[in-house]
Amino acid sequence: MNEYVFPAVRSLVVEYLYKKKGLNQLEISRVLGISQSSVSRYLNRQRGVRGYDILEVPGFKDKLEELIEKVLRGEISSDELLCEVCSYLREHGYMEAAARNGKKERLSLNSYRSQRG
Repeated sequence: MNEYVFPAVRSLVVEYLYKKKGLNQLEISRVLGISQSSVSRYLNRQRGVRGYDILEVPGFKDKLEELIEKVLRGEISSDELLCEVCSYLREHGYMEAAARNGKKERLSLNSYRSQRG
């Protein structure tokens, strides 16, 4: 998964669980298998702030909410949620576009660094 997509997805999941489902940070950390500190960072926008353009993928928000509900019901794990999201984004051509944009961004940053010497 693209280096910005994975954290953005986690951030969206954390935000959904916190705001829409009313779970606290500790509950979210248990559901997702991540630390409470990580949950706090996602909620405070210290992680996962890049890549939010995934919300522009048609039907993505609904698909993500559907998968989150499956996690809460115990039908899938949080890792399976990420796999399903990745598959969905690939089917809609997002992963290839994100990879192309990511390469351009890194190339631009490298060019900038070499110019600054």
